Amino acid sequence: MLVLMGRLILLLDVIKDTFKDSSSKEKEIIELYSKVDMLIIDDLGTEKINSWALKKLYTIIENRNENKLPIIVTTRFNKESLLDRFYQSEDEELSEVVIQKLYQFCYGIELKKYNQNEKEKVSISDQTKY
Repeated sequence: MLVLMGRLILLLDVIKDTFKDSSSKEKEIIELYSKVDMLIIDDLGTEKINSWALKKLYTIIENRNENKLPIIVTTRFNKESLLDRFYQSEDEELSEVVIQKLYQFCYGIELKKYNQNEKEKVSISDQTKY
């Protein structure tokens, strides 16, 4: 099983590097992200996203959906906050489509914070599909 993991900005940097290096092509990298057994995008929303990045993210998500392949996305933001962050791209329509796709394609799992005073363990509070 082949697993790729990274923050979105790092995954997109690999695509951008194809602009400088003629030996690897953007289409091949997108295809790799679209067909790898498991793709994990870590800490989504922390990066400043532009319209180009949003389009690439949408393509990858949609391709993985069509290929029926899993994707794991971690984020510290709720749906509304993530959408606000994506609006920075100045492409509100695509921002909404990407977030909608993610919430259709992924199950939301919210982890409770560990509180030493209450001696609670980290637990999963919601496993429902959004």
